[in-house]
Amino acid sequence: MRAALRTVLFSRGFGPDLITNGTFDADLTGWTDSDTGTGESTWSAGAMRLVGVDASNRARRSQVKTLVSGRTYRITFDYVASSGAASIAVGTAVGSASMVSISGPLGIGFFVASQTSVTITAMTGSGGGDVTFDNITLKEQL
Repeated sequence: MRAALRTVLFSRGFGPDLITNGTFDADLTGWTDSDTGTGESTWSAGAMRLVGVDASNRARRSQVKTLVSGRTYRITFDYVASSGAASIAVGTAVGSASMVSISGPLGIGFFVASQTSVTITAMTGSGGGDVTFDNITLKEQL
C-alpha cells in the first residue's frame, strides 16, 4: 500500500515554482524579515541562515502567496542544522502552521490550501537553533 501511495503522489505533475528566490543565490530578496527578539536571519554563502535562541527569540523569514483554495500543493527544501531545529510552516499568518508544518531532514510536505492567501514561514524551533535553508520550492500538484 505504501509503495502504491508513493507512486500516486510522485507520478502526478506539478505546476511552476511559486516561491520567490528559494535558491538564495545572491541575497534574501522576496523574503520578509519576521524575526522576533534577538533572532537573526541572514544570507550566508548562497543560503538563508536562521539563528534563534528560544520561542521568544526566533529567526523567521516569510512570504505571502496567493493559492487556489482546495488545491493540493507540495513544498520542498534543503535543510542543515548546526544546532537545534527549524521548520517551514504554511498557514494564515507568520509562524502559523494551520495548513502544514514540515521539519527534519526529509524536507518535503503536501497540504491542501484552505484559503487563497497563505504565509510560508521558515523559522527556528522554539528551543532555538542555528540552521540553513536552501532550494525552497512550492508547486501546485496538477
